[in-house]
Amino acid sequence: MVSLIASSEDTKVYEIAVLYPSDLGDKADAQLSKDIDAIFAEHKAKLIFKDVWGKRGLAYTVKGHNEGKFIIYYFEIEPAAIRVIDEALRLEKNVMRHLILLPPKGYEATSYADKYDDWIKNRETAEDMRSRKKDEKTQEKVKARAKVEARRVDAKL
Repeated sequence: MVSLIASSEDTKVYEIAVLYPSDLGDKADAQLSKDIDAIFAEHKAKLIFKDVWGKRGLAYTVKGHNEGKFIIYYFEIEPAAIRVIDEALRLEKNVMRHLILLPPKGYEATSYADKYDDWIKNRETAEDMRSRKKDEKTQEKVKARAKVEARRVDAKL
């Protein structure tokens, strides 16, 4: 977790989400990243944290794409530069969408990409869940039969 506290009173910390096409080649992907970094460097923005989410499915089609890559940036920027940065991101060729937010006070940046990767590794697939539930039912039946059998034996004695 990264604390998002501005280093001076003249700046604020902004969260900037950028969505771009998932089918860009490695070269175009690297160039877009450089272009976005240049936009922020031009306005003396200080990078605090960068969370690369990677390829994700979209809830609806955006500019003909059903999937996109996401990057979440946390920059310390002067508020006067935000409108110019917003316009520059809007004009950037391969940026499909972007969103600039002020995180609430006390907010700490977390790498959701890492959390998502952990969830993918540790999640239980539907087949695993069915198998586990079937095993649990079988164990319950065995216990119930053992109790019935124990009662029969006790009754005969």
